[in-house]
Amino acid sequence: MFTGIISDIGTVLNVQRSGDLEFTIGCNYNITDITLGASISHNGVCLTVKDKGISKEHNWYKVTVSN
Repeated sequence: MFTGIISDIGTVLNVQRSGDLEFTIGCNYNITDITLGASISHNGVCLTVKDKGISKEHNWYKVTVSN
C-alpha cells in the first residue's frame, strides 16, 4: 500500500517505444535495495521495476507503461 511518503524524486532519463513505452528513471535510491518486480509509485501510479543498474551519472531502473 502506498503510504504517501515521498522518499525521492526521479528523473526521466530515456523513453523508448517498442509497442509499449519503456521509461528509464534516474534516482538516488541505493539500487541494490530495489528488487526486480518491485512496485514503485510514480505520481500515484504504481509501476513494476523490470531492470535496474548504475551508470557513471545515475542509479536507474526501468518500467513499462502500456495502454
